[in-house]
This record gives sequence, C-alpha cells and structure tokens, in this order.
Amino acid sequence: MKTNIDNLQGWEFWIDRGGTFTDIIAKSPEQKFIIQKILSENPRQYNDSTLEGIRRILNLKKSDPLPIPKIKNIRVGTTIATNALLQRKGEKTALIVTKGFKDLLLIGNQNREKIFDLNIKKTQMLHTNTIEINERFFADGKVFKKIDVLDTEKKLKKLFNNGYRNIAIVLMHGDRYNAHEQIVEKIAQNIGFEYISVSHKINPLIKIVGRGDTTVADAYLSKIIKNYINNFPKILKEKKLLMMQSNGGLIKADLIKAKDTILSGPAGGVIGMIDIAEKTKNRKAIGFDMGGTSTDISLFNGSLEHTFETILSGIRIRAPMLKVHTIAAGGGSICDFNGLRLSTGPESAGANPGPKSYRKGGPLTITDCNIALGRIIPEFFPHIFGENNNKALDVDSVKKYLKDLFNKNTKKLFGIKSPEDLANSFIRITIEKMSNAIKTISIQKGYNIKEYTLISFGGAAGQHICSVANNIGIRKIVIHPLSSVLSAYGIGVAKIKIVKEKSIELILNDKNIKKINSALDGLTAQGTCELKQQHIQNNNFSILRTIYLKYEGSDNSIAIEYNDSHKNLRNFFLKKHKDLFGFKQSKKQIITDKILVEVSEKKIKNIKNLKLEKKL
Repeated sequence: MKTNIDNLQGWEFWIDRGGTFTDIIAKSPEQKFIIQKILSENPRQYNDSTLEGIRRILNLKKSDPLPIPKIKNIRVGTTIATNALLQRKGEKTALIVTKGFKDLLLIGNQNREKIFDLNIKKTQMLHTNTIEINERFFADGKVFKKIDVLDTEKKLKKLFNNGYRNIAIVLMHGDRYNAHEQIVEKIAQNIGFEYISVSHKINPLIKIVGRGDTTVADAYLSKIIKNYINNFPKILKEKKLLMMQSNGGLIKADLIKAKDTILSGPAGGVIGMIDIAEKTKNRKAIGFDMGGTSTDISLFNGSLEHTFETILSGIRIRAPMLKVHTIAAGGGSICDFNGLRLSTGPESAGANPGPKSYRKGGPLTITDCNIALGRIIPEFFPHIFGENNNKALDVDSVKKYLKDLFNKNTKKLFGIKSPEDLANSFIRITIEKMSNAIKTISIQKGYNIKEYTLISFGGAAGQHICSVANNIGIRKIVIHPLSSVLSAYGIGVAKIKIVKEKSIELILNDKNIKKINSALDGLTAQGTCELKQQHIQNNNFSILRTIYLKYEGSDNSIAIEYNDSHKNLRNFFLKKHKDLFGFKQSKKQIITDKILVEVSEKKIKNIKNLKLEKKL
C-alpha cells in the first residue's frame, strides 16, 4: 500500500522502543492501523529507529522532512532506561552528599536479602565518585553547619575537570529543608554540569537512602533519555510528543523525568494487558512480557496495582509505578558455557550486533536456540538482516555454532546428548528464571495462581508461554493477535495522567480524617494544575484517591480506594488483609502509610475492531 502524503491529517503513532525491536502502530485518519517492526539499533541504515519507523510507514525518503502539521501526536514508551540500568550502561555520575555520609548509599538499609548465600555479591553502585559538602541541617530545620560555598565550588570544579557532567545532589533532610541543595545546584549550573538531579525535586520524601538512590538513578539515566527525546524535531518534542510514564500514564515529553521512565515500556504493556484481560472477561490475569532484553511480569486483580518503591537490578527507585517485576531474561539473552555450567543473561546482544542469526557477528542467544529447534520459522520473520536489510535469519550459522560448542565440550556437558539438547538446555534455564519471577509476584504474595490467566505479549513470549504455564501450574493462557506489539497498543489506549503521592503516618480515626482530607485536597490541586498544562480541561478530569493502610508495627501496606469514613476504610482494610494473608487483627491499631492521587483525562480510546491495513 502506498501512503498518500497529502492525506495525512490526524495521524497518530503509538511506539514502544525496546532494547532489540521498536514496535510502531500507526493510526490513519481513516481509522486504519499499520504495524511496523524494526531493529532499535541499526547504525548502518538509520540513526533513530522511532523516526525511521514513522518514515517507512509514510513512505518518506531520507531527505524528506516529516510532515509535522499532518501528525496529531506521537506516543512513546521505551525500555532505554530499564535496559541501561540492568546492564549498567548509563552515564558517569557523581554523588554530592553531606559531609560524613560518603558511604551512605553503599551501606543502604543494611538489608541482607540472600541471608544464606556464602558468596555475597554487592550491588554495583551507579555513581563512581562521591563529593562531601560541608553543610548540615537538623531534622527540625535548624542549621547545624552553614554551607561552605567556596569549598563546594572548589570541589565541584575539580569534579567537572575530571570529566563528570552528571551529578546527583542529596543532602541530609533536603526533602524538607532544601536551601543548601538549591545553592549547590546553582553552583553546579554555573560551572557547566549538564545533568543535575536534585533530591527535593526528584523525590521529596523522608528517608535519605531511598531518596538518594532515586536521585542518583535519575542523574545516571537523564542524558540517555534526553538524547532520545532530542532526536525528534523541536516542534514535535514541544507540542505533539507524549512519553509513557512508569505509572501507566502519558505526559508531555518536555516534562518527563528520567526516573519516571524506568518502567515506561513495561507500563505500556501492562495497560495493553489489562485492556485485553477486560475484553476477554479475565478479571484475574498475569502479564508475561518477554522482549529482546528483559522479561516483565505484572498482575491484574480487577484493578491496577501501584508500588511506591521498586528495586531494579539492586537499585532502589522511589516513584509511583505500576507494579512490574523485571528480570534480565529475553530473546537476546546471551547463552554461554564457561566449562563448568551453562548460563543465560543477564547480558543481552541487543539489536546491534544482535543474536548470531542477525548476520552481524553476534553471540549465541535464546532467539538462536529457538531457531535451531524450529520454534522460529525464518520465512515468517521480518527479512531485515544483512548489509542491505533484506535477508532472512541465518539458521546455518546458528546450527554450526551449537554443533561446534557441543563437540568441543562433549565430556563436560554431562547429560546433554546433542546440539539440539544443548539449545533446549539453555531455554530450560530461561524458563526457570521466568517461572520464578511469576511466583515472586503471585504465590509469594498470597495469590492462588491457578485462578489466573497468563496473557502473553512481547516478541519472544509466544515461544515460551506454554512451557512457563506448565512449569508453574497455570491452566489458561491468552495470546492476542497483537501480542508481539501489545506494549505499543497499550501506549495507544493509555490516558494522560499525573500521579501525586505523599507519606503521611497517622492513626486511622475521626480526628485524623480531617488531616488526611486536607493532604489529599493539596495533592489533587497540584495534580489538576499540572494536567491543565497538558491542555486538558476541568470537565475532562478523572480523579482517583487511594490510601495505603497497615497495622501498627507492620511494613506491609494495602491500597484502599479512599472515602472519608474511617470505619469504612477500616472494614475494607481488614477484609483485604484477610483475603491476602489469611488472617486479620480486629483489635490492632491501623496506621495510614501513604496517600496517592491520580488525576487523568476521562477519555480513553475504545478500539473494538482493529483493522490492519498492512503489517510489516
């Protein structure tokens, strides 16, 4: 089909930029849909996969400018930040902290997750340098030590001269008393630091470890995200480009923060999964999103689940997010044998060079193992490989590599009887990793996994969903026709949304309900103000208020839809706690933990009949 440039008014593009493939669903003015799938990295052919995909759909030449007036909007979700964090491929970052707290983030909360492991591996920190600043606030806001401006400037200049351009400023009690953080930020701006993340702007909550980890992560990933956004023409970036946030809502590109894109791509998948679950009348569903670099697991129990704190690859990120459990296992996960054991991941071949079958000299991956076993048929896979981007997957090179690896290590590969068995062994390792990830967000949280439907999406999920379901005892699976581009679909049906949250620890009673109402009203006012900046009118607002409750002395809070009756809230909490954990303590004090307000546009796309014009 030839696309007529003169009839482009009102085009929409829904894009999921993954680690290996970029998926694009284009909606034409005639309500027809075009699907495009291209490699996320292919420097020989194009600089940016997102813009290249749009050009191909519109049949534009490389010299042709994008017809910006004809484009209604571009919606983008990306796993760029996720993959950079998993593989530690962010920018060189320094931490600026109060004197005496240099090793604060290294020490963390002193949690030892794998208490019985004999070989403890410390989490690799994101920052590679720490600068201590002579300053200190007391917890009540009094200045214990006034900031030494000259010493601060001297230290930051030395840091700049050593090549650092990304810094995270995290000072004691900076969430409430941020005068010193503002001074350090101003000094850093004057020196010329390009990416400055300040804790009171990034995560204005108590507890410096979580605030510090989040601020460092934002600084570590800011350049990557901003470089990606800057690929778009200025007018698109400022007026027509919407970015997917980790909380499941869209926001204007110029307002996005790096820490809110950590689970941007996976959040699009969750929204798409929920849309499919509701349309197929599955009120209890588990999303199984296996892409090229990572696998994302999510759970839907009739409503969206949020989390305020996520630990991703050992790094604590505090921000409102859809609850997604991510592991470094995907189609591009590198398969290896070190002479003692087989392993898959966490390193990924990505899109460049990609798996061995991509004809770029890449390593053996899970995708290659599936090819060797006949689970991927090259004739049905896009012919986008080789120097001219027109060849099929290279099956022969994969089979030869597996054969050579098997013959070379036959005596060491105990129990493995053939090259095909070797390929299957790599796959079984990955199946076990993904099965454990599903158990983490379901069985370990008290859910009966047999009541759930496993919904497959992502380019590699269809090859493994039956084995995973069988491994964990799930009886029903759903594979949607758009499963390979469901994250892009979810981004298309998502709403523009602002999420505000606040820590508020109060006993749940009549007296404190007024304080809680006042705090919720404040968050609502902030959220509606920011949503107006997205050109959404008052009568198009939808407001959802949620309160997180817990037993006194407990760390596990439960989300309850808010109403101003503390008795009703208490009853809802007791019932939900009984459902989740099998018991309730009626006489125990209930404490508020956090409050959350979602302000979003009411209108959401309702796509009943998806008509495909062409599929590439």
